[in-house]
Amino acid sequence: MGKLDGRVAFVTGAAHGIGRSTARRFGEEGATVVIADVNRERGVETTATLVEEGLAAEFVETDVGSEESLRHSIDSTAQRHGRLDILINNATWSSFGKVTELSKEDWDRSIATGLTSVFLGSKYAIPYMQRQGAGWIVNTSSIFGLVGGRNRSAYCSTKGAIVNLTRNMALDYIGDNIRVNCVCPGGVTTWPDVDHSDAPYWKERKFPETLSWEQRVKMHPIGRQGLPEEIAEAMMWLVDPENKFTVGAAIVVDGGLTVQSLI
Repeated sequence: MGKLDGRVAFVTGAAHGIGRSTARRFGEEGATVVIADVNRERGVETTATLVEEGLAAEFVETDVGSEESLRHSIDSTAQRHGRLDILINNATWSSFGKVTELSKEDWDRSIATGLTSVFLGSKYAIPYMQRQGAGWIVNTSSIFGLVGGRNRSAYCSTKGAIVNLTRNMALDYIGDNIRVNCVCPGGVTTWPDVDHSDAPYWKERKFPETLSWEQRVKMHPIGRQGLPEEIAEAMMWLVDPENKFTVGAAIVVDGGLTVQSLI
């Protein structure tokens, strides 16, 4: 028997990267996983792959930046299965730059997708968990929710707020037997082609730092970037029914990046 047998897990941003690996990990433990993502093509492909592996998975097209879309996806999931046990607020989007460089449009989209989606996902999932008498919520923050970073005003703002929102919700809903925690990853190789300096994704994001890809990797004392599967293991630990005493935590999974002194 799996640790999550009979449970339903709703995972946002699950069509790739950390979300995809988390959905797979939960499915391996017996959960029915709902792949919630705005990218229909990749979401359908991810769901088909998990089903082929013998896991219980389904896709629901979801734009976490839209209250209507997110609420509909959560409500339909809970009504279809008669329950909703686990919410993973993982989806995000962010524009990079200093406050003097960001447009209001990019700032608003970063906050809506990276932070407001956590508020809305939790707002609409928690009532189902309350009626069931238990639930688990894990929010994806970042090491940049704990430390600052150059040229990341929007990203640091969303991720820092997620850490404190996690603490707030943990206190507000512990009496309902709902455990809320978050994970703070370091650098994670979330795309197959992000392992060299000329990777298309690396160029697309237009990171403003002067560090090369190789320098970024070497910043991690462990000597490499993390893998999505390693973050998924932290997610799994936080929703393990036997893990009953971890509440409001910000679990850092970063290969030692934030524990080193630069002095």
